Amino acid sequence: MATWINDLPSDLQELVKALLLDYPQSEPVLLQLAAHYASEAQDKRRKTNMGRAQKALQKAKPKNSPPPAAGLPSLGLTKVEVVSKHVLNITSPIIANEIIFQLPGLSFLSPARRKFSLVFHLYMGEDKIPLPVLSVVNATTEIPEISVTHLLSATELCLMIPILGNSTVSTKKDTVMMALWLKDAAAVTDGKNEPIICTLNLDVVKKQLTDAGKIPPHAEAQFLLSNTDNEAVKPINELIIDFLQRQFNLCGVKLINLLPSASPGKNSLNMNGDNVICLSQNADTHNDLVMAAAYKGSKEGALLLVVTSRDNAYLVFGFKKPILLMNFTTIKAVSYSNITRFTFSMLVTVVDTDGVEISHDFGMIDQKSFQAIDDFVKRMNIDDNSFDEKHREKRAENKNEAAEGESGNAEAEPVGSDDEEEDGTYTGAVEEEGSGSGSEVDEEFDSNVESGSEDDADENDEVDVTNNDSGKESENAAHESP
Repeated sequence: MATWINDLPSDLQELVKALLLDYPQSEPVLLQLAAHYASEAQDKRRKTNMGRAQKALQKAKPKNSPPPAAGLPSLGLTKVEVVSKHVLNITSPIIANEIIFQLPGLSFLSPARRKFSLVFHLYMGEDKIPLPVLSVVNATTEIPEISVTHLLSATELCLMIPILGNSTVSTKKDTVMMALWLKDAAAVTDGKNEPIICTLNLDVVKKQLTDAGKIPPHAEAQFLLSNTDNEAVKPINELIIDFLQRQFNLCGVKLINLLPSASPGKNSLNMNGDNVICLSQNADTHNDLVMAAAYKGSKEGALLLVVTSRDNAYLVFGFKKPILLMNFTTIKAVSYSNITRFTFSMLVTVVDTDGVEISHDFGMIDQKSFQAIDDFVKRMNIDDNSFDEKHREKRAENKNEAAEGESGNAEAEPVGSDDEEEDGTYTGAVEEEGSGSGSEVDEEFDSNVESGSEDDADENDEVDVTNNDSGKESENAAHESP
């Protein structure tokens, strides 16, 4: 239960606690109401004190002294500097009675690979109206490193998604990923708009919310006898996701839940494998999420196609920096190549704000995802340029170069092995990177389940969110005919 309730008279405390027990989503409103009346009382006292202080300062102030820094409250408890409409610079720990909701000790992938706390709290704006703020807080100093306000207009996209390799393992399927992208105008650093991405162990979050009094301790017992879908998240964790969505929405962030559900007619899996996940929010054949293991150059990652509304969709590649986010409205065409029994490549042509065409080549995509990706692209009315002359010429040039390079070994090689050799090149690049084992992320997720530890993660550790054995598949592909 929030600490501000303890400051109320005992009879009022009981009434508020009963209200929050029945309607937990009302807490942010009550908190804003309390902050509003508290600020009015403080304002009256401040005016008197500030009047006296200003008179004393005017007498002692040198004639040529510089003005005070803009945006810094002179008598505030939390030190806040207004950097822009959306960005705040907070240089002190957030006081407890300003906190709306928090998720402590999460493992972040971006903007840095270490432990942070995700905190929603209030900030008193210039017009004396409390505004919700989302802060990424240093777990050691408790001082925010990123703080964003006016969240409704600052947020581009916020997703809760499964992790490739976790969704097929019963002990890991409740460890998921949350990713939030800000609009360029709300970027904390000019010219460098990095997303906020972290992993959530929903079992650990459940314990944190229970300890904080957000959910009753006996809540999970109500679901123990209910039938559950082995591929879906636990029923109690579905309630936690609903709670998180309400908290985010109240603060101005639309959190889109793309996790498999046991509830009929909601978030149904059409495909669930170590390298491919397809999910429909309406439990039909139209996928709202297609997620597949892929490479961009030698960098291994996950390719996501996501529908966020009737008229909006995104393409994402991550989750090692740099992380790509493309709105489908900027995609001009898609073409496919290097199609083998196990993998294929996809070339995405994007038109930037200056009208310049940019191509992004994704390779070693699992063949099982081909039909789902192609159907998704067609639904978005994107042109398929696979038979465009310039793409055919480019592929022919690549094959000729490969054939010339292997002419010395022509007698030892089977006919028609060019495509497989391209796959082999990808495999070699991946092995040099040393990725694909997934061992470090397994250890981290397992430790989170057992103890919910908040120890700082090594910032230099590589986290493999795909947990796949694509290196092995590509070796098999090199010995198979397409």
